[in-house]
Amino acid sequence: MKNIIFTFVLCLLIQGYVSAETTMKLVPQVLNGQKIITQENSEAIISHKKSSVALRPPPDGYSSEGRPMILVNVYGIGKSFDFSTEDIQVFVDGKPHGLITYDKWVGDIKQRQANELTAIESKYAALSRNAAKGAYTPSSDPEVFSPSDNDGVVGSKSAGGYKYDVSSLARSQSQINSEMQAEKDAIEMRTAKELAVADAVMLKKTTVLPNTWHRGFVAIEKIPDPTQPHEVKIIVTVAGEKHEFLLNHLKTQE
Repeated sequence: MKNIIFTFVLCLLIQGYVSAETTMKLVPQVLNGQKIITQENSEAIISHKKSSVALRPPPDGYSSEGRPMILVNVYGIGKSFDFSTEDIQVFVDGKPHGLITYDKWVGDIKQRQANELTAIESKYAALSRNAAKGAYTPSSDPEVFSPSDNDGVVGSKSAGGYKYDVSSLARSQSQINSEMQAEKDAIEMRTAKELAVADAVMLKKTTVLPNTWHRGFVAIEKIPDPTQPHEVKIIVTVAGEKHEFLLNHLKTQE
């Protein structure tokens, strides 16, 4: 249940919602020494040699505007070994294609947070300036500039003068500050969730112990011309042993 929940959250927070009109899928092609297995009610493909590797494409497809997330499982025997995205190669139609490392994924999440916070501060700074301007109220009443009502405010007592409404400005600024903080808090909470999910399920560099399975999601960089068919080859190296997988990149049936 925990794995299913993390997978669901991963799709929502990292991969995004899938659009039925632009949904793509990766269909494994079974090569020698490989077979399809059931993994958490989804299909995965496994390769057995001295070591074992299983790959599970996105079970419900992915948005053509997104990045396909692949669950990688590795198992080694004999001695421990280090494993990371550096041990995975991706080719699209025979051309080398990028994988996103855990560090880059986290960096992108934090950079998006910083950009959004900057945009919020800019938006509310403009609202504060407008509120300050709005506090000046036109008035033809010469008494609005009496010392008792307008302490320290310089203005003409003639018709067409302005009254600076300090109380109104304070109320407006308080509302602006409250709304800005609420938006910032929402971004902070979402970012914290995304980072927690990434830490829990994304593939990081790890020392895998003998006779132990290790798993993690890897993100493939956006596939070019994503709504068209492609051949995707993934090579996973475990303790010097290479496992090759072929997947057909296709549009799902509508």
